[in-house]
Amino acid sequence: MKHRVIYNDDFRTIMSFDQAAYGEPSSVGEWRELIERVRGTGITSYVMDSIEFDNKVYFATKRGIDWANIDFDSFAGTGADGDTKWKGGDYSLAAQVMKEMRGDGHEPLQVFVDSCRDMGMEAIAGVRMNDCHGLQPLSTESPDVSLFLKEHPELALRYPGTDVPSRLADYGRQEVRDYRFGVIQELLETFDYDGIELNWLRFPLLFQPDYIQGSYAYITPDRFAELAPIITNWMCDIRAFMDELAAKNGKPRMCFGVRVPETPEIARNIGIDLPAWIHEAGLDYIVPSGFHATNFNIPVQQFKAICEGSECAVYPCMFPNVVHWPKTTRTYQTEVYAAAAQTYYGTGADGVEVFNHFHPACKTVGLPFNTEALNVIAAPESAARHPLHHYYIPFSVEPVDEPAQGFSSGYRGTRIPVAPLAQRRKFEFYFGDNLTDSGRKLDLLRFKIFDMSPDDAMPSVFLNNVRLTLQLSWRQRYLYQHTHMPKSGMPQPIVWKKIGWYTGARYEDLEQLAGEEIPDEEYQEALKIIDTPTYQRPEMRAAAAEGSEGGYGKDVFILVDAEVSSIPPTALRTGLNRLWVQVDKRRDDAMTDLYMGELEIVTVRLDAQT
Repeated sequence: MKHRVIYNDDFRTIMSFDQAAYGEPSSVGEWRELIERVRGTGITSYVMDSIEFDNKVYFATKRGIDWANIDFDSFAGTGADGDTKWKGGDYSLAAQVMKEMRGDGHEPLQVFVDSCRDMGMEAIAGVRMNDCHGLQPLSTESPDVSLFLKEHPELALRYPGTDVPSRLADYGRQEVRDYRFGVIQELLETFDYDGIELNWLRFPLLFQPDYIQGSYAYITPDRFAELAPIITNWMCDIRAFMDELAAKNGKPRMCFGVRVPETPEIARNIGIDLPAWIHEAGLDYIVPSGFHATNFNIPVQQFKAICEGSECAVYPCMFPNVVHWPKTTRTYQTEVYAAAAQTYYGTGADGVEVFNHFHPACKTVGLPFNTEALNVIAAPESAARHPLHHYYIPFSVEPVDEPAQGFSSGYRGTRIPVAPLAQRRKFEFYFGDNLTDSGRKLDLLRFKIFDMSPDDAMPSVFLNNVRLTLQLSWRQRYLYQHTHMPKSGMPQPIVWKKIGWYTGARYEDLEQLAGEEIPDEEYQEALKIIDTPTYQRPEMRAAAAEGSEGGYGKDVFILVDAEVSSIPPTALRTGLNRLWVQVDKRRDDAMTDLYMGELEIVTVRLDAQT
């Protein structure tokens, strides 16, 4: 299989990056400089989004809608999708820069292709297949929606149980497939790309859904049998067109990749027949990926099994963050990239892809572009030379209901039962390191249990078959302002107005650790509300002040550290591992279940100073 390290970039974001950051117009030189930040790194292939938002394209088109020709400023004040995108926002800025570059005789995507050639990298066209950044209703005013769906609302997906059209197209309709195929043809005929990557995670909704979980649109097995062959044939048509185009131009065969959900089961449930796409449509690679964060538990071996008998490679995807928002999520840290790469390589990956590595938050907090990470992930050997910080989020990889899917403040945790040891709960995770002969050692094994109190029995923990010796400390976090559950029962996003972190070796000794200090009067008001055992957990967003405009809550959790010196190297295996957690008694007034928080595992070289 061909080894690739793929860099997947967002045209609109980096096109407006300099203007948004510095208030200065971008030039073709600055555009090229932003592209060539990856020069000299381990990147072999560069994917640039070229089509997104329902056939809005980043070039002078005759079939789609040219982003540069959209008058975004005219939507300011209309309330369409929120005004921050329009006048002076990144949408408008990107259009402005595109027009300025064309006025100077430069087509941005051609500059991209030329830069890739100069850097010795594959230039791959990225196509977001059904991007809307949400399942909002189809608005005739929003510039996010193309004329195609505005003129043909009958071709838009409906939310299950309603007749309200969304801004997503239904690939079950021939008209949709024909229209999108035509724009892809035009793109590949206009620019000398080395291949194309179809991004089915922006968004994972192909057909009229039978039901929706999180951001995923599921169809029944009967409808899969009906619809999957339709999209497979369409994929075959794209492959045939690419082969004909390459032959016509005397070029090598173009690579054909897809970005898909993180498990084969989810991919199938939304209508993707991966075996057929691989063996009939001739895919060269697949990129299994979390929706918007690195998932260390992508089942690489399952994807490899599907590719057996073909030349299709598997390149798992990683992000600069391990949960959706970069609060305390190890954002942009090389040791997390290294650990993810080591895990993927160790379970059979042929390479990796990085997505949103430019992450705007990195600029906001003053982080420089991380070229070190792009070198470290290039191969198992380079990853192994670096400290590895594994960061597992124990949520089911199955789609979950809102609000957990958004990861805006947390995740769907693994519930810990209150039961005898025979009924202990396991959390399975993949580990790519080999501590018995790799010259590395375990330096940290840590996780959280939410909603613990001194009146609960302390946990028993096993790593595979080894019982762990534990060191425990307490943490709590106060959250307030819009953390309540409205009477409608629909969760509202948490507004992180103020967050206070507290820590203590004993529950009764919790002290301020970091974050903005809560004013005393608000602190006292918070105490009135949170003096009951109804604790606020991120993944639950339980009611703290139902129906009120404000709301106070707190997370109380116990930080569980294993004494790593007592864990033999053979306890942590290469491949699939199991962490067993059990609590045999809860306090009498407990109103919620215990949930396990993120699992952190750090390994370092034996000669490293810790």
